[in-house]
Amino acid sequence: MRSSFFTGLLSAFVGALLLGVLSGCPGRLDDPERFDSVVDEVDTVTAPIEGCGSIESDIFGKRCATSGCHSGFAPSGSLDLGAANLFARLENHPATSGGALLVPGDPKASVIFQKLSAAPPFGDRMPVGTTLDDKTIDCVRRWIEVNR
Repeated sequence: MRSSFFTGLLSAFVGALLLGVLSGCPGRLDDPERFDSVVDEVDTVTAPIEGCGSIESDIFGKRCATSGCHSGFAPSGSLDLGAANLFARLENHPATSGGALLVPGDPKASVIFQKLSAAPPFGDRMPVGTTLDDKTIDCVRRWIEVNR
């Protein structure tokens, strides 16, 4: 008796599930426009800087996202500079020392830029052991300025 009750319940559940699947109605969104911005935020492409190559891969990827520094499983300062969409990930993200890692349009307020300077307001100049030349630092500055 008990077995037939559960069998009937299971049959009803499977029938309802199949009816929903077979009807093919995906439903509708009441406000589909609110999802458009989500796609834009995920697929961020920054403006190229003439004469600088790719700031994200050529500068940060090759000079900062190296073994033992800002890449891998446990990047220094929990800051991964090698993963995709760097600008979007750093944009207005709080730095551990205070301020924001990257303030669009404002390199002087961006911790990532401050750490490249000869006398950063805190900690050591980056990258440790070697410095970026003035042209490369200028490329980073322009990258922050033009991407707002």
